[in-house]
Amino acid sequence: MTCPSTEELAAVYDGNLKGRQALKIRDHVAACPRCAHELHVLHQSLQSVPKAPTPPGDLAAWALRPRQKSWIAPQVNLFSPHRRPTK
Repeated sequence: MTCPSTEELAAVYDGNLKGRQALKIRDHVAACPRCAHELHVLHQSLQSVPKAPTPPGDLAAWALRPRQKSWIAPQVNLFSPHRRPTK
């Protein structure tokens, strides 16, 4: 087997690649120092990225709540004849 791409290694690492293809790549990594090193570097890179904070459980409900009319800006007709010119 030729060396897998970085994308394939990442897919195996993330668990997104399953079955025979994942098994072939794992076997290859076990025998190939270059790919083992690349997988190690990938692991180290992903471990150094800080985890995103967990949003509050009701965040979706808050974002989808009905809006109050007081939040909506009043309709202003900028071309109204009753509008006074600014100085």
